[in-house]
Amino acid sequence: PELLESFPQAHHVRQRHRAVRVQAHAARTSVPQTHRSPVVVQGRGHGEFWLPAGISIDALRRFGVCEEALWPFAADLTRVCTAPSWSVMRRAYVHKIASWHRITSSGTARVDEVITALAAGNPVVYGTRVGKNWMQYTANSEPIGLPSDEIGGHATVLEGWDGKSFLGENSWGLWGKNGFYEIQPEVIASSKSSDFVVIQSGWESYVQKVST
Repeated sequence: PELLESFPQAHHVRQRHRAVRVQAHAARTSVPQTHRSPVVVQGRGHGEFWLPAGISIDALRRFGVCEEALWPFAADLTRVCTAPSWSVMRRAYVHKIASWHRITSSGTARVDEVITALAAGNPVVYGTRVGKNWMQYTANSEPIGLPSDEIGGHATVLEGWDGKSFLGENSWGLWGKNGFYEIQPEVIASSKSSDFVVIQSGWESYVQKVST
């Protein structure tokens, strides 16, 4: 909570996505098998399965996503190839995003676009290369920088900016700062990060129109 209070944009985003966590791995909870993102199916066999984030995010636009409690992730991956029940799908249908778009710029221009999206209340999903600095990250760690080693790739979401570092929410339970992390702008600007997708919900869009 203390960390969130230091990120006003993060609070803005969290209020709109509290019931339905919009993260790269969220598509797994309610999307039919053919639309689930293999990004979350890692360590299977001798490799990882990757799918562009836009395909998974578009599933949120078409099918929606339910609360994780209704279709929880199974560590043994038994639900990856199992279609959710109709009741779960109906619940997902009322939690659809309105639209999404990619950030195609790079370097500092990309950082500026991410900040603009967060200021508008829109979370940003992205992928990046991770190293031991991610694995060893704790509540007392400095903001994550570029890894000196590379273990693999990871998809996660940004939810705030405090003028110096970004606030992200991860999918590794109570890892880091109670599930959250701070990350340096250099990581966002780096070529080691890619596939930036901005998510906008219908309610956010409506609020923005009314307030202008």
